[in-house]
Amino acid sequence: MSGREEGVGPAVGRILCIMLMIAGAADLCGFFGSTGASGAFALMGGAAAAELIFGLLRKKWDLSLLRFGGKLLIIAVLLELTLFQYPSYRSVFGSGEETVLLSGAQGEEYQGRDNTPLVLTFDGVGVPVDTVWVDISFDGDYTEAVAFTADISDEACAEPRLKIIESQIIRGSSQSAYAIAQLSGKAGTVRLSFTGSDYGDLFTVRSVVLNRTVPFDVSPLRVLLILLGGMLLHGLLFSVRMGRPFSREEALCRTLCAIVTGAAVLGACAMCLSLIPEERLSDAFRRNEGDQLTQEMTLAFEEGRTYIYELEPDDPLLQMEDPYDWSARSSGNVPYSWDHVLYGGRYYSYYGVAPLLLFVPYHLATGHFFPAEIAVMLFSACGLILLALTYLAVVRRWFSEIPAGSVLAGLIVLLAACGIWFCTGRPKFYETAISSGFCCAVGGALLLIGSGAVTGEKLRPVRLAGASLLLGLAVLCRPTMAVYAACGAVWAVWGALSRKKGRLTVLLCGLLPMAAAAAFQMWYNYDRFGDVLEFGIRYSLTVNDFTHTQFHLHFVLISLYNFLIAPPAFIPDYPYITAPFSMLGVNGYYFKDYGAVSGLFFRGLTSVGILAGGRAIGGVIDRKTRIKWGVLAGLPCVIAPLVIVISTWESGYAVRYAADFSWAMLLGGTAALFALSRGRAPLRKLLLRWGMALAAVMAVLVNGIQALTFAYRSDVYPLAAERLRRLFELWL
Repeated sequence: MSGREEGVGPAVGRILCIMLMIAGAADLCGFFGSTGASGAFALMGGAAAAELIFGLLRKKWDLSLLRFGGKLLIIAVLLELTLFQYPSYRSVFGSGEETVLLSGAQGEEYQGRDNTPLVLTFDGVGVPVDTVWVDISFDGDYTEAVAFTADISDEACAEPRLKIIESQIIRGSSQSAYAIAQLSGKAGTVRLSFTGSDYGDLFTVRSVVLNRTVPFDVSPLRVLLILLGGMLLHGLLFSVRMGRPFSREEALCRTLCAIVTGAAVLGACAMCLSLIPEERLSDAFRRNEGDQLTQEMTLAFEEGRTYIYELEPDDPLLQMEDPYDWSARSSGNVPYSWDHVLYGGRYYSYYGVAPLLLFVPYHLATGHFFPAEIAVMLFSACGLILLALTYLAVVRRWFSEIPAGSVLAGLIVLLAACGIWFCTGRPKFYETAISSGFCCAVGGALLLIGSGAVTGEKLRPVRLAGASLLLGLAVLCRPTMAVYAACGAVWAVWGALSRKKGRLTVLLCGLLPMAAAAAFQMWYNYDRFGDVLEFGIRYSLTVNDFTHTQFHLHFVLISLYNFLIAPPAFIPDYPYITAPFSMLGVNGYYFKDYGAVSGLFFRGLTSVGILAGGRAIGGVIDRKTRIKWGVLAGLPCVIAPLVIVISTWESGYAVRYAADFSWAMLLGGTAALFALSRGRAPLRKLLLRWGMALAAVMAVLVNGIQALTFAYRSDVYPLAAERLRRLFELWL
């Protein structure tokens, strides 16, 4: 074949791409707005542009990943325009003709109000029903959704079958106005019911049309997810460079890790920003009211007091025999401040004070209270970056011979399953405390590893002191973090004892900043409760009376099962992945907050590596070294997280607690798996590479869906939930 003939194919391809790009531009300008295929040409035009870019990149780098990406993009677009648009094709080729049951143009409009069903009945319809389209105007300012059901009779049943259609029409989603029906023959009676989602809802049903063609619902995001997910999996499994040791491909691996970390940070920021109630971001920074941390504790510290405010002696709450009994407060209609600490006639807060280092200066400078959503965003984003750096520091020092692809996959699992997403998904003052503690604890771990205190490297006193300070601040953010501070103290003491010179320097730098933070915390506790070890949580006014709770071993088992073991259940309906909370057959009161997610061992498969930690350390020939790393790695990665999980027996289950312990167990489990795969056994490295790649895919899938459906509850954010539903469901 001549060179001229060989060039005909690429030339035709380029011409076709240019034509599709022109059609896509026309689609974006609205030329196809009146057709049901609007958006399809824009997608094809964008894909054509991407194919040209892939072609240019392949000329410079002849990589199998680029060739695979080009092919996968074509497949993804074809799937999007065919399989994923099944409802549209079915309505086009359906047997029913378009029939108007109700027309607002003729003045036939019906108004619905509150939670009272609005029922419309149409007899003798006489046509097959493939789709039902309803035109609704949302008259109330706060009306977000209207529940829609239909009872329809057909040739197979003379009486209307109840709720043959169950749907929800969402404000802002034109696609939700279409409901697809699967009936037998011609319909007889059609009875439609519309119900507002909340009291005060107001809406008007203006039109009802049968068998209207469902327009395309093209999702470029779905195509992008398929493309990026497929390319990532291909690279992890088949890329030659990703199969080489990390030490040989460190530059490439660090770049890819930076991209993955950046994507995680952007995702966390986007989630927090989307949950800010103000319409404009600038308005959030001008709040005149805050929460328990951003306002009440901020004002208290500015005025030089540790209590939030003092109750009057005749306050009904102080007259109660047991003010901590939630049922007594409720039955007596006694006013109180939710989840505050009541002690000695004063209200306190059991939340840590370290975040006030941000909140107090901001209030003094601006006169406004710092938005909790932004605080959670900053702490979470910084924590994710520090966690990635901590992971890479561990790999670089101890596992540089591990394949680069496995290292990248391990980071994906770590960032996806670290648990911080359940804080960014509900950024309130509870999550402020947890995310700030997460950030400080991870930062302390990073500096501790790089300090050289126990690694035999040159001692870096500034890093060691910084690690000690951050671990101390972590406790001032959240008392639960004290277990990690204790682990940091063990590292410092071990490092001092293992050195012949500089012992005093290690002890001072490793313990003094932490001790200063501990001294402040003890003074703070004593000033409030007269006890240096009393943090005040048992005096909190919540749904449980902590002054009378009793320890039960079964409650510990409930915590261990639900936080660590609970397997995910995959279902074809929203929210797709669930993990039903289990009481393990225990009869008793164990608090459960909204939402339940699968256990860490399934959210992050690499955490299972801690079960083989003993064997991993047992591979070390030197007994002294085995003991050293058994203590120094086992304490922060196994013992401390388990202590945190066990301690929740009293406070109960809340998915946000996952950020307290998940990251440490994942680090330890991944390190154990890497240690077990050492050596030159090809099969062992192959299993590691495939296992880590599959773990990365599962971590993104399970944590991503569970975090999104937790953040965007269908009863609170119906439009966001609807968009998520249409992104993943193919049969709408």
